Amino acid sequence: MNKGDYNISFQRYEYEAVFNKAAEYLAPYFDPLWLDSVCGDEGWKPMVIEFNNGHKLLFPYYSPTENHLSQPPFTQFIGPHIIPSDRTELTFSDKRNAMMVLLKNLPQKRSYYLQTSPQLTDWLPFKWEGFEQTTRYTNILYLNSPNEKLVAQQCNQLLRRKVRSAKREGYQLIIDADAKDLIPLVNLSLMRSSNEKINYEERLKNLVRTFKKQGKGCVYIATKDTLDNADAAVFMVRSGRRTYYMAGGQSLEKSKNALAFCLYQAICNEISQFGIQEVDFEGSMIKGVEFFFRNFGAIQTPYFALSKGKMGFWSRLKRKFNTK
Repeated sequence: MNKGDYNISFQRYEYEAVFNKAAEYLAPYFDPLWLDSVCGDEGWKPMVIEFNNGHKLLFPYYSPTENHLSQPPFTQFIGPHIIPSDRTELTFSDKRNAMMVLLKNLPQKRSYYLQTSPQLTDWLPFKWEGFEQTTRYTNILYLNSPNEKLVAQQCNQLLRRKVRSAKREGYQLIIDADAKDLIPLVNLSLMRSSNEKINYEERLKNLVRTFKKQGKGCVYIATKDTLDNADAAVFMVRSGRRTYYMAGGQSLEKSKNALAFCLYQAICNEISQFGIQEVDFEGSMIKGVEFFFRNFGAIQTPYFALSKGKMGFWSRLKRKFNTK
């Protein structure tokens, strides 16, 4: 494709204009407010390619150190995403050409790592440029209409039993809690699974504050009495008719059913209050977590992790101490 067939912009205001027009159909990871929150002081760079046929390609990118392009924290996928023109059908050839143009104009770095939108199903142009690919998975629940009863119908018997048990134990859902109520419970779950705590904790707090303020995010708590005794918490972010499970955790000291109850009731609230019809659980490569999400009737959906080159020891050290 010749240069005259497309235009490239690295201006934030042009990126924001394209995003705002298509925000209803995009994951929250493309939102400038999301990127501001998770990319910290390192910041992120906007890239918009507009083609003569009206299609547009968004490629926001993050470089934690100067010579390396990487995945922002708390961001399931980002990578290139094509916004189809409202006057021209988006064909396979259009998608292939868009990726070729992107790769031709990709910022020059020593290494690349990006998890791409599930929209990208053809990674061959990246392979031809020396990239390697690993398949990852998310789990998405699809509902025919914004009806809470459909959630119960989609869930399996194990999940429904956990929710009923939690109700008998006296659990209730508290809506619109804060990051301070979420993070200790997330850390408990992380310590059990990997003996680690949250990286970039301040960025997660900022993410919660920002999306609560915008009316696009909510922290839900499961408790038998007060916030001080919450046993499970989840953080959900909405975009269009889809809601995304961003983080969650529970204490197992009092109940093993609190998280299932909390997430189930949070989904029901998202449906009744905001007309949600899809739930993206963000997926997981951890066996037990992946099984938990599938209990909701979610469908496994693949996406790509693309990489090229390697970050050296000193660059990794610099990233560790410079990205807080």
